[in-house]
Amino acid sequence: MFEFDAKRSQIIFTVAWIAIFSSILIFGWSTTWAALVVPTVFPEFADMRTVQGALYSLNEGFDPQINNVGDPWGRSMNYPSIWISISEIFNLKIELHFKIFVSLMVLLFLGCCFLMLKQYPSLTLLLLCFSGATLLAVERGNNDILIFSLLYFSVFLGGGFYVLALLMATLLKIFPILAFPAFCRSFKTFFLMFAVAAIALILLFPEFSNIRNGTPVSALLSYGSPSISAAFQKKLNFNFPAHYISILVLFTALVAWRLEFLSKRLTFSEIDSRAKQMFLIGAYVYVGTFILSSNWDYRLIFLILCVPYVMNANDRYLRILMSLSLIIAFNQQPLHFVLGPIGVGINILSKILLAVFCTLVILIDLRTRVFMIFKWNV
Repeated sequence: MFEFDAKRSQIIFTVAWIAIFSSILIFGWSTTWAALVVPTVFPEFADMRTVQGALYSLNEGFDPQINNVGDPWGRSMNYPSIWISISEIFNLKIELHFKIFVSLMVLLFLGCCFLMLKQYPSLTLLLLCFSGATLLAVERGNNDILIFSLLYFSVFLGGGFYVLALLMATLLKIFPILAFPAFCRSFKTFFLMFAVAAIALILLFPEFSNIRNGTPVSALLSYGSPSISAAFQKKLNFNFPAHYISILVLFTALVAWRLEFLSKRLTFSEIDSRAKQMFLIGAYVYVGTFILSSNWDYRLIFLILCVPYVMNANDRYLRILMSLSLIIAFNQQPLHFVLGPIGVGINILSKILLAVFCTLVILIDLRTRVFMIFKWNV
């Protein structure tokens, strides 16, 4: 049901994205994305407009992380200040430079997806490449697509280059620090990751409060404990604190981990270690951001990294369940369009299920990894 050969996947992927870009040129930005059931905003690449507008805000004497008057919608720049330097280097206040820069980010992201389809072809992976969350990430030009690319390439980089990629990703967006445990294979790498994380935290600490204050909590087109809590409050007028939801997810995964008949079903075929590392990167990012913050759905793209490993689960029913959960989680807007509030409810449940599943696999891996790092006897 979910098997697909590489050549066919790549052809479909290429033709479909060429069709989308051609439609934008012929029919326009808003018309194309609206036809794909993607909530669209104009001018294009709306999320990166906060970075473009930051230069204007600085010139006017404002701190763009607090009062970004240069943004078309008046949003504060909830990114680390390194983006201001990037905007200055590439002169993003010039519209042509801005569009080229963001377009290159999009092409780099799509190139990573293309390579994944070549290495680990599956229908699930192909569908996620055209899901609501992925299309939203491209439509908004959100810099998560650049972070995705850096984390993807960090798996394949040797020497100390992967450390540089991880450090750069963290300085650009903070949350990639959650993926650092996925790279701890020995005491040496554990110490190295700890040192890199400490450097990143020290550099970013002064900006934490501004970035957090500039990030809104949404009940729709989002995931995370605060988002679910907001949905309960908005739709059901019921106060379900976010930290209770986080505790419930972690407790459910911990119970499942201790139930032998469940943990035994979580076995995977022997594939290359990179697929497992990609899964752990995606899982750590998803679980960490789910528990700690409200996140727009475009951040679900990091779960794309989990697909190759999931597709090698020995239990056929587990593969199907997780594949369906991923597809449903990535498509809140289409589900809402077809099923209304029921579709949104199904979408939220699938996101919770994925959080529990990813946490469970992390717990199983973490036990082995800790013993391996510190050379304890299991």
